[in-house]
Amino acid sequence: MVKLTLITKSLETDLDKYLKSYNLFGLFDDVIWLSESEVKADYIIKENSIFIDDSFSQRLIVSQKCMIPTFDPSMVESLIDKRL
Repeated sequence: MVKLTLITKSLETDLDKYLKSYNLFGLFDDVIWLSESEVKADYIIKENSIFIDDSFSQRLIVSQKCMIPTFDPSMVESLIDKRL
């Protein structure tokens, strides 16, 4: 089973409303809402994880600190096994 966790630094005041507006509410098993000063890598469980983020600097930090694969959102399609 794959567990999907959103780690966000969203500046929105109502994250649930924001996720609902993009039909993303309920998609994630966990939502971790960080302040701008926090580091996403500190909240990643390393075992069997991957990290998808549109920020190169965030991906670099996670890659170096957590030693897990990181992907830009444009690369998500490469993660899908179309044989299934």
